[in-house]
Amino acid sequence: MQVEALIRRDLAAGQATLARAARELCLTERTLQRRLKTHSVYFKDMVDRARLERAQACLSSPGLALVDVAASLGYAEQSSFNRACQRWFAARPQACRERLLGSAG
Repeated sequence: MQVEALIRRDLAAGQATLARAARELCLTERTLQRRLKTHSVYFKDMVDRARLERAQACLSSPGLALVDVAASLGYAEQSSFNRACQRWFAARPQACRERLLGSAG
């Protein structure tokens, strides 16, 4: 889906917004929302899923600082990333990284 590609592209810059995606697709925000809703999808959930997927990939890279992981997900604050990790993985980012690296080795 085009919207997913736009979200992935704009995520690190903190610009994965409904307004930006709609503008890129030459749609109004409301039209984009209605089109996504016909597929039972919500923009906010798409951004969250893209962040989750990128978080898993980034946390599997031991050389990447957690603050850089948070920034690559479009979070302005480390605390926002910490809360997201808690919601996604029921663990803080460092514990999540240790779990991912432990299962990879």
